[in-house]
Amino acid sequence: MRDFARSGGSRVLTLLLSLVLVTYSTRLIISYLGTESYGYIALVASLAALLAFSDLGIGTAVTTEIARLGFESARVQGLIARVVRALTGVSIVIVILAVVTWIFDLWPIIFADPQLPTYITTAASVSLVFFAVSVRAGIGYRVLIGINRSHLAIYCQLLGPIIATMVCFSAVALDGPAFYLAIAVPLGSMVAAVATLIVAMRTTGLNLLAPRYKGYIAQEDRLSIAKYSVPAFAVLVASPLIFQSDRLLLAWFSTPAALAQYSVLAQLYGPAVSVANAIALPLWSKYSASEGAADLSSRFPRHVLLLGGVGVVLGVSLVAVAPLYAVVVSAGALGDLTLLASSFALLIVAQSLQLPAGMYLTSPKGFRALSLLFAIAVLLKLALSVLFVPALSAAGPVLASVAAVLFAITVPSLLIAGRWMKRGAV
Repeated sequence: MRDFARSGGSRVLTLLLSLVLVTYSTRLIISYLGTESYGYIALVASLAALLAFSDLGIGTAVTTEIARLGFESARVQGLIARVVRALTGVSIVIVILAVVTWIFDLWPIIFADPQLPTYITTAASVSLVFFAVSVRAGIGYRVLIGINRSHLAIYCQLLGPIIATMVCFSAVALDGPAFYLAIAVPLGSMVAAVATLIVAMRTTGLNLLAPRYKGYIAQEDRLSIAKYSVPAFAVLVASPLIFQSDRLLLAWFSTPAALAQYSVLAQLYGPAVSVANAIALPLWSKYSASEGAADLSSRFPRHVLLLGGVGVVLGVSLVAVAPLYAVVVSAGALGDLTLLASSFALLIVAQSLQLPAGMYLTSPKGFRALSLLFAIAVLLKLALSVLFVPALSAAGPVLASVAAVLFAITVPSLLIAGRWMKRGAV
């Protein structure tokens, strides 16, 4: 319980501080450049989220094996060295992509806007370079989760909005070029990732920069990366299709008003889900370290009830806050948001209930099971969205997500995890 409180409490604290900083920096940008330019800058800032699968699922091997064997294990340290080499390769590819998009001026095509300002095209390529560094440094976050120090990683993430706000304030105060405002968020994210890497190195004493392990590990004793990364990568690709395709679906099948309603309440949904995820994170290392433990199956229902209760509290809070938030943001122009807010609340509960199973099914076998469930959920989500959106507008894709997550992911994964725990299988 202490680990849950520590991780969840750190997430709530950083979210509140981040919200204040993001709100302030957003107002600075809009007052300095206007809403249209802010839209371009927000687009640049979203590139990292669109490429969230760039670590290819490799980091899951580090987290799971550290939790299972400990970071002192020679086999784990050999695995980390190989992961470092792989992430370095991915980062180099991203840098090459950044250079190519800049040299050949591809960003107007990618963003479907031939009138894209020059500072945005330059900032987009620079942000990819920053993201490449973040991907390479991302092993620090995985190590901290593996040693059950997720709260340290969460605190390091607060550096992102702090740096971004400082850059925005300095640029506006000095009447600087808009380019600096456009790279503020990517720069802050890179600094946060590097800080997390440094904290992980100081906490464990590991050299997370070295691409080679100096000791000898027999081939048959080497820990596999592929057995984790391949199924984990499938989940990483499927997740955006389930949870981040709603805006596109609304743009295709609904109205700009529905898209605006969704976008406003999504700003409440995202932080709420991240709190539940932060509370559940300690379970990853606990389950991996307790592999085959006799009392695991008896503790699992309590964890499901705890996270389900967290989801209910967060969902009810969203429904309660949504009307006031909408009035503050739009002066009541968004209309009745009751159905949409309730839909987001149900989605939070469905995701929260699944979190204990998700943290348990992190073995190669578990990820293979999850990848199948997520693939089914993608098909169900897209099919239901086509049916729901014309009738339910902004709530349509959210309710489609609720049905897909609940019936294709949450219920099956809970049943699978419960059965495997009773059999002592992972």
